[in-house]
Amino acid sequence: MFTSTGTLFYDPGKGLKKFDPWWALLLCDNELSRYYAWQLKRQGIEVFSNDKGLWKTHISVMKGEVPPDPTAWSKYDGQEVEFHYSHILRSENGEHAWVDVYSEDLSDIRQELGFVFKPWFHMTVGRLVRPYRHTLDFSQDLT
Repeated sequence: MFTSTGTLFYDPGKGLKKFDPWWALLLCDNELSRYYAWQLKRQGIEVFSNDKGLWKTHISVMKGEVPPDPTAWSKYDGQEVEFHYSHILRSENGEHAWVDVYSEDLSDIRQELGFVFKPWFHMTVGRLVRPYRHTLDFSQDLT
């Protein structure tokens, strides 16, 4: 695994026309998603890279979940947080490409808000240009 850091932001988009509360994002270096998008392109898989999206390259720490104990909300706003990420690109959902991320620091921040320990996150590289749906039908007996 590789190591990097990002900057934590609470309630990104506050003040914009469409705002969803209780979100926390760790904004990361855009070169990470650019590099992995380039790797995918070399394999014939194109993505709309996250380096151009509204929130750019990020790790979703909280996704609209109301914390059991919101007293620590925004406590680490703007602070740098370390994370470790895999070099293995995944796209099992057929819509996005991402790499797995491990961070005890992010999990500790979630625990301060009353959530259970969750050390694994993901960093989305981008949306697949050609999404796919794979459905396996096991209802037929092929023997």
